[in-house]
Amino acid sequence: MAENSLTRIGLSLRFARSEDKKTLFRWRNIEEIVALSSSRRHVTWDEHSAWFDQALMGDRCIILIVEAKGEPIGLVRFDSRGNDGSIISIYLIPGETGKGRGTALIQAACNRAITAWPHLQWVEAKIRSDNERSIVVFRRAGFLPLSAEEQKISDDHARLQWQVPNVSLKNSGNSE
Repeated sequence: MAENSLTRIGLSLRFARSEDKKTLFRWRNIEEIVALSSSRRHVTWDEHSAWFDQALMGDRCIILIVEAKGEPIGLVRFDSRGNDGSIISIYLIPGETGKGRGTALIQAACNRAITAWPHLQWVEAKIRSDNERSIVVFRRAGFLPLSAEEQKISDDHARLQWQVPNVSLKNSGNSE
């Protein structure tokens, strides 16, 4: 259902390919994206290249490219945390944000992650506390704040988590 929501708003998701390396490097160093990133720093080509090659070759990272009308406009990334969890990262390039598409995009991307990693039980978003728009969008997508004790990674980040719906309930047709 989330994929249909994406189509209705003119977006699609595809898995990253080797030819996306340069585009993602350019995007990663856009000032607006750097400012909202956890590290708040630019990356070098060598750092990016090593990370990207490892991510594509390995099984601990999913990189999805967001497209509008066939043109890449953003990225959703899932980094595996053990057998049952993942950290989500997302950004759209400047000019593509603030159009009311984030909730559907996050939900569709999470569904893709579940398909790729069937044992996935939770997805966590670590969002800079000053990035209020992202916090709101993740909340609308079903992500909930962690407990006060679990929040303590740093004072400048909010941690939100989405629990994967119980597969047996989904398959049985129950909506509980």
